[in-house]
Amino acid sequence: MCQNLNNDTRLAEGMRAFGPVFMQLYAQSEAPNTVTALRKIDHDPVNHPQRLASCGSPIGVNQVRLLDDDGVEVPVGEIGEICVRSPLVMTGYWKKPKRPRGCCARERASPRKS
Repeated sequence: MCQNLNNDTRLAEGMRAFGPVFMQLYAQSEAPNTVTALRKIDHDPVNHPQRLASCGSPIGVNQVRLLDDDGVEVPVGEIGEICVRSPLVMTGYWKKPKRPRGCCARERASPRKS
């Protein structure tokens, strides 16, 4: 699961106020639609409170890793750059044949093969 920067305490408060109605999605401009999801059933503040600080699990064929500045996967709980490999990831910017510096910089840092 990827960790987000949302306030999990506020989410728990919302769940107490509105009930189990929340679903969270994460996407990027470079990977539109949805990269990860934390389903309604995954929001369990009693048995799994750590999940409320998560943006969920990869959806479908998406592969997601958190990498450091050298392109190495960071340990669980550490901060890193979210890198996505998926058929949905863009191949470049509209009407810009050259990629801007830093665009798709982690292409060679492919997610683990399963």
